Amino acid sequence: MLKKIYITTKDLAENRQAKQKFDLKLPNNSMIPYLPDRVPQHVLMQIFTYLDRIDLIRLAGVCKYLRDLIFTSPQIWRTIRLKLSCRQYPMCNKSALWYAKLFGIHFKDLLIVCDHVRPHISCKTMTVCLRNILLSLGQTRLTSLVIREGRLVNATVPVVSSLVEILTRILTRCRDLQHFGMPCALWTVKDGSKVLDTLWSTSRGSLKSLRLDAYYVPPEDGRRPAEFDRVTTGILSLTHLTILGIDYCVLNDAFINSLSRANIKIKVLILFDLEVEGDWTQISKNAWVNLTQACPEMKVYFVTNGSTERIIPKLEPALKFYSIQMYVDVRASRTAPKVGEVLRHISTNFSRCLVRFDMEIHFDDRITTSLLHLVRHCQHLVHVKITANFPNPKIKETILKLIQNRRRQIYLRKYPNTANKRARTNKVKGSGSRPAVATERMS
Repeated sequence: MLKKIYITTKDLAENRQAKQKFDLKLPNNSMIPYLPDRVPQHVLMQIFTYLDRIDLIRLAGVCKYLRDLIFTSPQIWRTIRLKLSCRQYPMCNKSALWYAKLFGIHFKDLLIVCDHVRPHISCKTMTVCLRNILLSLGQTRLTSLVIREGRLVNATVPVVSSLVEILTRILTRCRDLQHFGMPCALWTVKDGSKVLDTLWSTSRGSLKSLRLDAYYVPPEDGRRPAEFDRVTTGILSLTHLTILGIDYCVLNDAFINSLSRANIKIKVLILFDLEVEGDWTQISKNAWVNLTQACPEMKVYFVTNGSTERIIPKLEPALKFYSIQMYVDVRASRTAPKVGEVLRHISTNFSRCLVRFDMEIHFDDRITTSLLHLVRHCQHLVHVKITANFPNPKIKETILKLIQNRRRQIYLRKYPNTANKRARTNKVKGSGSRPAVATERMS
């Protein structure tokens, strides 16, 4: 057992020299420059814009300076996307409400995405979540407000009325609102018209984008309500409008002709066709021709979940359809031939303008030929999404090869120098190297 320790003056001198060398290698904390002196504030703000919200909250716990900078910065929280869910214990609703309470005063571009459990059509819980989120925004002034998949049709009357009051209050403050949209909101005609009336009166001179597709619940009696005329009159008063999404049942010949005569240059038109009972009037060909002549750069998006008998009359050849989305059930024996007629109609009339095609369908062998004919003959079709159970796996492989080859040709036309450079490198490497081909996945 060690009882005595002898330390000489030589050992003390060596330890003192080692301590001096260590102090030179690792300076004292007081010698380290402070973060604001080393990195300017505008540089930090630019770095923070690339970080995720969770990373920003974690970074705010490092020091008081970063916390104050992150929590009080309007630039970081200018654009935000909040997600809501109607599940039993949704944590995302609590986090969205927390962000809205703390940083809602800084919001400018707000996107609220509602995630529903699959088979139900409407949701009571989502209306309460939307009301709480919008109520916690405070006195913020938004330039963009988009709420997707609200489905407010079966909510209770007091909750819907309070939501209408909150929305009208927000729209009254937002005098410079540029983008507004509530696709698939499913308002009743009375409540939805109150919100739009406030929108027409406050943002008439600044609104550029308006998404009202599936905004109303389709009337059950098959009659066109008088509120639809108020909607079309309000749209005609928007002089800066460039993007318009609207239900097909809201339109009529008078509105289309007035839109073509007005000083409004529509660049994107989204037509949403719901399954509506009753005999609704079709838009005449002359009205669509007048609109395409007034807006030559207009791209038309068509979304439908209606029956196949209603699709062909709405796909007017005078329009340049950029994208078509279809949701069709082909399990009935009479429906498959009609879907084949729709596909042949699309490939015949829109082969030079169609770029996107999306179809959700219960597949049938009787429409395979029409589908392959559509993919082959639409020259600019590069985005294809088909949700189906293919009876033959070769059909899927054939469509993939067609789309990939078409994308390859577009890429080589767009970047010819890159293709030549790759070809020269392949010649140097030898015949066993890969060709200069740019491939992408089919979406």
